[in-house]
Amino acid sequence: MVKTIFEFGKRLVSSQFGLFLLVIHLIILVYRFIPRTLINSEKTCNLEFRSPGWIYIAGDYFHFAYENILMQTVLLLDLPVLIIAESIVNLFSYLNWCDFTKSWVIAGLSLIFASLQWLLVGLGLQEFYRLLKNLK
Repeated sequence: MVKTIFEFGKRLVSSQFGLFLLVIHLIILVYRFIPRTLINSEKTCNLEFRSPGWIYIAGDYFHFAYENILMQTVLLLDLPVLIIAESIVNLFSYLNWCDFTKSWVIAGLSLIFASLQWLLVGLGLQEFYRLLKNLK
């Protein structure tokens, strides 16, 4: 069983299309979050009240309607990952993390799970393409 998991992981990491999708995803996230996080480096533990629809992730406020179409697409594609990361963080709610720390933990978990997601999607698409190519 461990050998099978190791072989699958090796195939997953060696997927060229998966790695391409992963790199594109990371570039988009760095483009979006790093400049604003450096500007908004206030480390407040208590969030100020915002109207509904705002989320606090990676130390910055984020609203779906105010983002460009590229970030809206990435958010929709990463929504399952964000839900899983938020659920895992809520399991540790007894730690009483401040909102700033919690936002970075969610962002880190989301990045890890999204990387795995894009590697899986890339491997699946690559295998599908290989299957179609062999049918011809």
